[in-house]
Amino acid sequence: DSTQPDRLQQGHLGFLLLARLLTSSEGFATDPAFQDELGESKIMPAGVSYLGASQGGILGAPILALSPDIERGILAVGGTGYNLLLGRSIDFDRFLPVLADNYPDQLEAALAIELIENLWDRGENAGWAAHVTSEPFDESGGPTTVLLLEAFGDHQVANVSTEKLARTLGVGRLAPTLADGRSSDVQPFFGIEPVAELPHSGSALVVWDFGTPAPPTANTPPREGEDPHGKLSDVPAALAMVVAFAQPNGVLLDVCGGSPCASE
Repeated sequence: DSTQPDRLQQGHLGFLLLARLLTSSEGFATDPAFQDELGESKIMPAGVSYLGASQGGILGAPILALSPDIERGILAVGGTGYNLLLGRSIDFDRFLPVLADNYPDQLEAALAIELIENLWDRGENAGWAAHVTSEPFDESGGPTTVLLLEAFGDHQVANVSTEKLARTLGVGRLAPTLADGRSSDVQPFFGIEPVAELPHSGSALVVWDFGTPAPPTANTPPREGEDPHGKLSDVPAALAMVVAFAQPNGVLLDVCGGSPCASE
């Protein structure tokens, strides 16, 4: 069904247009709603950043890879690969009965999701992340600096998917990342090295721990404890970190005092 990737790409086009309207002197700057009492534009002409959370973090890489106007991006509680995400997300609970009715054989159901991913690839991070921080498209304006935010134990967007995206982008991570013993992985954050020093001017992954139990290692959603998926927006330190990173010459600051980032 070609309408699925078409709709995803149409949404990306809207964000590309929005970024251009913000940066162009012939865009929003010409509208009195965006001008001061002297008729001067209140919009900073450069330094547009993208912030996408949850679905916006899963669908953000195409925008960052394509836009020549966006130099920095924040992908919050996002990931890559809906084929990996669906079986590990509580959001898919409502759709599982439909899948089971049409594909009662579990192997066939798994194959169906893998085949559908060929459509999703055209509009989500899996098909575009390789061109964000490196190998940029010729007309994209160069690599984009990216901040990834992960909520440990996320019930909706699996941590394994966020970390897969971090490895694809080739970013480092803010360390120490988690308290000892919190992760159940054999080698936590495999392939994601700590950033060398702070403040850090490049791309990075930051993991925030709200005390939710570690996610299961099987292909099932986390269900224990409170879902931390949307909690970062209520943490002042996390918001300060995002604001500092989103500036035209922004950097990643240590807002956690040299300890793993955690909130009760």
